[in-house]
Amino acid sequence: MSEEVAKILMELLAIKSPSGCESEILTYLENFLEELGYGVIRQPIGNIIINPKAKFWIVTHVDTIEPIAEIRREDTLIFGTGACDAKGSIASLLYFLKKVEDLGLAIAFVVDEEREGKGAKILAKKYKERMGIIMEPTMLRIADKHSGTLELEIEVRGKASHASLPSYGINAIEKAIEMLTQLKSLDLDAEISVYKIQGGSDTYAIPENCKVNLDLIIPPKLEVKVIEKRVFQVLRNYGNYKVVDKDEPFFCDKEVCELIEKAMRQLNLEVKYCTMPSWTDAATLHKANWKVAVWGPGDLKVAHTKNENISIDEIVKASKVLLKVNDLIKNR
Repeated sequence: MSEEVAKILMELLAIKSPSGCESEILTYLENFLEELGYGVIRQPIGNIIINPKAKFWIVTHVDTIEPIAEIRREDTLIFGTGACDAKGSIASLLYFLKKVEDLGLAIAFVVDEEREGKGAKILAKKYKERMGIIMEPTMLRIADKHSGTLELEIEVRGKASHASLPSYGINAIEKAIEMLTQLKSLDLDAEISVYKIQGGSDTYAIPENCKVNLDLIIPPKLEVKVIEKRVFQVLRNYGNYKVVDKDEPFFCDKEVCELIEKAMRQLNLEVKYCTMPSWTDAATLHKANWKVAVWGPGDLKVAHTKNENISIDEIVKASKVLLKVNDLIKNR
């Protein structure tokens, strides 16, 4: 079982599938599923769906960030961009689909999760008010809470001068640091994740502009508008800013969480709960009145890094849990 799962994952990792370039992996999935005898629906945007008449769905995404991690295997770990986010989930689903005798679930492999989430939006427009598991790396913990997001782009303004005379200018990079310090001091109960800073040049001048991209990770007990009000009071003193994206936090569906828990307990697996800190397609589907929870193999901490990896054993466990979930749904 483990070697078969590892083989599937290595094949998936060998196919580069950054957002917008998913066609090759979609063809691989389509061929894989048709060889197993499944009828495949392919939406114009690229989403692959099987058994859509089922009420309970398993959804994951096929795209990754641009490849940055070397593909390799070290004992029971497999490394590579997308290993845990979310090709480990895909591998567990494909192995599940090879082993299941009577499929009672709908399965969707969607595109563009890492960019704009267009795949989930199209899925939700066609298939309304469903129930299901959105597979993302949670280390097989059940995410019963989903953080919100407030993603911002800030253009901090300064004043240029020759770099040997800094007192004649206003350093936009230093202002950006001051701004971030002020934001951190607000004690927002929301984590601030600064993921990009651009400023300065090689011309030996005090920078007059500095662009900062950051995301505020908002727990379910808070509302985005409350965070916005306090943050914008600081930002307006430093330059221009715009909201790139925002989504409210939410509590995942209790029934879906309990179904995953029941399946795991039947396999004598340890059950733990967690919060999904990152935006996922679950946010889009939740807004479309789907009842969802987030769960899957892999550790989010290493996703999007050069060290991205996943345990083969965890993927195998995920496949077994999916088989139990299928049985529970069929026996309702």
